Amino acid sequence: MQVTVIGIFGPTASGKSLVGEAVAERLGGEVVSADAMQVYRGLPILTNQSPARLVAIWPLEKEASLGEYAPLAHATIDGLLDEGRTPVVVGGTGLYFRAALGELDLPPAPAPGARERWGAAYDADPAAAYARLRELDPRAAAVSTRTTSAASSARSSWPRREPRSGRPRTASGPSTRAARR
Repeated sequence: MQVTVIGIFGPTASGKSLVGEAVAERLGGEVVSADAMQVYRGLPILTNQSPARLVAIWPLEKEASLGEYAPLAHATIDGLLDEGRTPVVVGGTGLYFRAALGELDLPPAPAPGARERWGAAYDADPAAAYARLRELDPRAAAVSTRTTSAASSARSSWPRREPRSGRPRTASGPSTRAARR
């Protein structure tokens, strides 16, 4: 069985949503948003709030993650395919687009409040934060050899590794939807 999923990707304000809606209408499909900002309600000035699926699904106060979005996107796309409809995935956020169309090896989300705790630790003592980063993730710490830039290095690198297991917190390449099925 051939599985058809259409993807439309491009820069901000380039008309992706309008094109996606036209394609979906012509093919008897439906638009699925793959945009990191469109998932939030209340941003009509900053981002298109089209009638697509996965638009305005979370309040602004929510700290969303790709790990939460990916299974929603897969379920939405698979549901449309099960109904015999063509999903038209539209987005300008590359990682969300990849997550919607394929499988990414995603680590678990950080524990609630973890970012704030680590941020406070960096602000309180950058050298100690750098030492801890060097202990947990020497490759990330190697980005900066000077402790004067430890806080910025640590902030940009954290949390790329899971503190307990040391498992990398990175996403790896996309796979095709057909490969998932």
